[in-house]
Amino acid sequence: MSVNGTRSNTKFGTWNSANLSSIEGALTSDEHASMGGGNTVPYYNLLSFFGRFNYSYKDKYLFTAILRADGSCNFAKGHRWGYFPSVSAGWVVTEEPWMESTKGWLDFFKIRGSWGQNGNCSISNFQYNGQISLDGQYDFTYGQTNPVIAAYPQNIPNRDLTWETSEQLAIGFDSRYFRSRLGVIFDWYRKDTKDWLVTPPVMGIVGASAPSINGGAVRNSGVELSFTWNDSIGDFRYSVGLNGSYNKNNVLYINNADGIIHGEKKIISENVAKEDGFRAEPGKPIGYFLGMASEGIFQNQKQIDEYNAAGYTFMNGYEKAEPGDVIWIDQNGDGKYDEKDCVEIGNPHPDFTMGFNLSLQWKGFDFSVNGSGAFGQQVMQSYREFALRDTQNYTNNLLARYWTGEGSTNKFPRFSAGSHNNFKCNSYNSDIFIQDADYIKIRNITLGYDLKSAIKRLPFQSLRFFVTGQNLFTFTKYDGMDPEVGSGAPGYSWSSGIDTGFYPSPKVYMAGVSIKF
Repeated sequence: MSVNGTRSNTKFGTWNSANLSSIEGALTSDEHASMGGGNTVPYYNLLSFFGRFNYSYKDKYLFTAILRADGSCNFAKGHRWGYFPSVSAGWVVTEEPWMESTKGWLDFFKIRGSWGQNGNCSISNFQYNGQISLDGQYDFTYGQTNPVIAAYPQNIPNRDLTWETSEQLAIGFDSRYFRSRLGVIFDWYRKDTKDWLVTPPVMGIVGASAPSINGGAVRNSGVELSFTWNDSIGDFRYSVGLNGSYNKNNVLYINNADGIIHGEKKIISENVAKEDGFRAEPGKPIGYFLGMASEGIFQNQKQIDEYNAAGYTFMNGYEKAEPGDVIWIDQNGDGKYDEKDCVEIGNPHPDFTMGFNLSLQWKGFDFSVNGSGAFGQQVMQSYREFALRDTQNYTNNLLARYWTGEGSTNKFPRFSAGSHNNFKCNSYNSDIFIQDADYIKIRNITLGYDLKSAIKRLPFQSLRFFVTGQNLFTFTKYDGMDPEVGSGAPGYSWSSGIDTGFYPSPKVYMAGVSIKF
């Protein structure tokens, strides 16, 4: 327990007496203890050992082996230590005598491979113990004149909790061509996160916080490829870089009774509470969006009549369909809408990411620009529609999306005040709130000039003036504030891509001077 106080709480009211022994009640349990303050400092220790072995033969054959041993007090005895080995090997092919014939165009070529494990113990302290919390005052007397401190179980203990392990296998090559003007790097990787540390939700009837568990395994696999080109033409120098990666995320298994870690239900609205908005499930990307899928908007009464004649019942008969309403998909064809019709309606993880940079230099001038992009991911936009009252304010782009008549749109329904099933199909999440969030961003643009190049007599190595703009341009069809939504639901570290009013990256303009002596 740590304690603290202020100068005004000391017995003498001076800085000379500013120590805890002079603060009334700070180190005692008397009635003046509230004049000081304090908080509980968690007890936490992490101890690590590692050894490394390197071998290089003629800078041609390379080998490295590492063994880590990590101990954490976050786990019970018998589970506190984790052992994580790794090995890597490389072969510089261009050092072989039989590669002499390629020296004119191939400057360097190295093949490499690696396999290794890392551990993670980032959980709340003492999850393996059942802790008792002393919190709040309760009075069980008739006149409620004698309140007492209540004690209750704070968490469900899990003594089998152990280290999360990330195991990665990678194969690739590094290469340079044409007097090192062209560089090419390639990697294939597969990363399995095993014994995943996660805190799944539990029913409120349990009466205590959920324990952390080793909840399953998640796999990320893909390829990465990058190109660089550096060259000069007289006084003009330039460099170009481009990189891209493809990644596939997939849950391998979940270690609980139903094989699913359930996410928050009330993502879009308080009234949506029948099924998860996102979840972790084997065979699916982690944190994928779950809900009812739609196939368009009723454009006229004739289309509704044909729908009814085919045997479908709009919203299980609770409402009568009107032009402008959503056409929901009855996935199993049983004539009703329930949890059996909920499917994957979006994936928050991009299939492909890329980055680029360009740098130009001519005499004293320099110019650079860099950016990045992501493609194939979806965002659940949940801050636009909450109560659907016609007296609320709406942004222009939201009002422009509504169905206003035949042919106006086949995606977004008519405006309907109140809690209407157009947005939460029979109180389930729906793909009406899912948007593609592909984007390309210009991250940084800089223009500079070194005055030293024009005035050689300056007493500096360099006197450079520059202007910089950050986050200037975003190219996307996503109509929210920022398509790069990395955050998810509060309390769910494994969720992402949920836009609840994500604040965008600000545009920044800077001008400055850089002096080198």
